[in-house]
Amino acid sequence: MPYCDVYVGQLSAGPDPLDWGGPFGIGNTPPRLTPLFPPGSGRPFSTLVSKIKEDELPGKQIDWGAWAAIVSRQQILDFIDEVYRGDRTYSDPTHSPHLYPALGQLKQLIAALDDGPFALVALEL
Repeated sequence: MPYCDVYVGQLSAGPDPLDWGGPFGIGNTPPRLTPLFPPGSGRPFSTLVSKIKEDELPGKQIDWGAWAAIVSRQQILDFIDEVYRGDRTYSDPTHSPHLYPALGQLKQLIAALDDGPFALVALEL
């Protein structure tokens, strides 16, 4: 079963901000600036891939199992609010106490970033 994760990475300094110089299919993904997004009922991975494929966010497939969008800090926070809205795991500290703090910690890290832009990456391993 694959792991499907989302994280925030730095854009490439090259001519294509979504190309980090690795060969397609073997690791053309950016290093992480944030931890992986916690699991959520809003399915962060598939939601991000859909937003890229439907041109709701500017991005593309960057590797065999990875997609990335070029986003601002505020767009990342908006994405988080959309994906985790109504998820009891992150609204009720007694529901999943081991996961409850993860979303708040992630939002704090992202809020401390500059305005961006950044790569919002969906990665399937």
